[in-house]
Amino acid sequence: MRVLDLGCGRAKSSVFFAREFGVDVWAADLWFDPTDNWQTVSDFGLEDRVHPLRVDTRRLPFPECFFDAILAVDSMQYFGTDELFLPYVIQYLKPEGVIGFASAGAVREVVHPVPEHLERFWGADTWCIRTAAWWRDHWARPGLVNVRSTDTMTEGWKLWLDWAQATECSKWYLETLERDAGEFLGYIRVVAEKSAEAPGLSYDLHTGAPR
Repeated sequence: MRVLDLGCGRAKSSVFFAREFGVDVWAADLWFDPTDNWQTVSDFGLEDRVHPLRVDTRRLPFPECFFDAILAVDSMQYFGTDELFLPYVIQYLKPEGVIGFASAGAVREVVHPVPEHLERFWGADTWCIRTAAWWRDHWARPGLVNVRSTDTMTEGWKLWLDWAQATECSKWYLETLERDAGEFLGYIRVVAEKSAEAPGLSYDLHTGAPR
């Protein structure tokens, strides 16, 4: 199988997919150096399985129907909330291929006025944090994908807190997660299958030019 790991960061998720499932992984990220990621891949002896590259998710350099699966860990919220992104990215997925992600998300929608303990946290860069139900509605467009599962992970906020502690986030950030304790902030998962007759975009997502 060929797997696209979108927003792979330091490629640790790509290494995991390759080691645990024996798949070939294209480790795609805009922010992290593919040379550094190649070193990580080499350290695990996976040079023939994991292929790091620097790429913008809206300018993917792959043939249509190239991947069996498109996965994202802690990254889909940064680009996937765009209503045009799903019809764009699934052109690279085989018919009936799988697209899915796990990420920080909302247990329930944060509405105004924002709860007092989230006031500092809830800025423009966190508006992309949505609930599993929101993602189900967002992806449930006729003819694109069949949503197989959406859920909020039990005590997923603790995973978020573990990450924040491991990456030495600010004290106020840690205190926000601890005080919230899963009331609003958590971890979500979404899995869907590309419809066999899914239509593609008739124009380039990045430039707006006809395809």
